[in-house]
Amino acid sequence: MHARSISRRRASREGGPGGVAADRPVLSAGTPVERGQGTPVERARLRQAHFARPLKWLHRLAQTQRERALPESQLGKACVYLLTHWKPLTAHLQHEETRLNNDLIENAIRPSAIGARNFLFIGHPDAGQRSATIYSIVVSCRRHGKDPLAYLRDGLTRLPAMTSQYALEALTPANWKPA
Repeated sequence: MHARSISRRRASREGGPGGVAADRPVLSAGTPVERGQGTPVERARLRQAHFARPLKWLHRLAQTQRERALPESQLGKACVYLLTHWKPLTAHLQHEETRLNNDLIENAIRPSAIGARNFLFIGHPDAGQRSATIYSIVVSCRRHGKDPLAYLRDGLTRLPAMTSQYALEALTPANWKPA
């Protein structure tokens, strides 16, 4: 969706053809597909059905607009950007495990990003780094469905008895099991 926002902003500034209105039906055609909780195989089948033709049309549109627009114009730059990044932008057609919407990830990392900004003003210069480390552990525990307090209590109790760095693997939030 990043390429779309760049394309929309650049095209709207120039008022060139094929701007916002031209790309909207193409990219919104698949949104109902991604909202479902189907299996990856179903998602791949639906993506081929809903995205393949509109993406071919968008590719042709970008090529046409790139030829018509001046290379240094905003529309020309947007088309070059889209065509240069075409392969990674359309990789979702081959990788059914991926999701087009990254709202879940953005919502998950938002507290960390806000926390990191707040940790700059925590007092002692080393305190910010330490607080960020603890905060990262807590967020990782939550992401893996573990109780952060129980994890920290158990981990800090077991840690002094560990003699090998390989034993630490069992203490990562992903692998941790209460003692």
